Amino acid sequence: MIKKIILLFAVSFISYNSFSQDWVLMTSSSDGMNYYYNSIRVKKENGIIDTWIKTSFSNNEKLKKYRVENIKSRLKNKSRIKGFESYSYTIYHEKYDCITKRSCIIEYIDYNSKGEKLENVKGTVETWDDVIPDSVGDAILTKLCELKLEE
Repeated sequence: MIKKIILLFAVSFISYNSFSQDWVLMTSSSDGMNYYYNSIRVKKENGIIDTWIKTSFSNNEKLKKYRVENIKSRLKNKSRIKGFESYSYTIYHEKYDCITKRSCIIEYIDYNSKGEKLENVKGTVETWDDVIPDSVGDAILTKLCELKLEE
């Protein structure tokens, strides 16, 4: 029985550890948000980077403050709030154009502290926006475009 528990713990640790290594920190913002890209699910085609970006807060105080502000905003907009008291992080599917310096959010998914989906929002049309110079988006674009990816 003890051997089974130790084996289960070891497998869980290895699975968690390998998952967390897929996310590579790119930058952090002044409001305490960390931005990671998924190193396994990033590709480049015709100068366009297609990847998944994970955002999470660097400390619990900033996360708690965000939860309160997010729920207030959702109430004001008459959006669903159930589960958002335990919001933890968001994963975005995004594209970045290294040539024109534009970006596009394909979809985003909010998760709670247990890793359960709270909300999944998919765009119906790809809307490309200019990346603002000296912004977090600019730092992300620069990091992603510096990657040595085969097309």
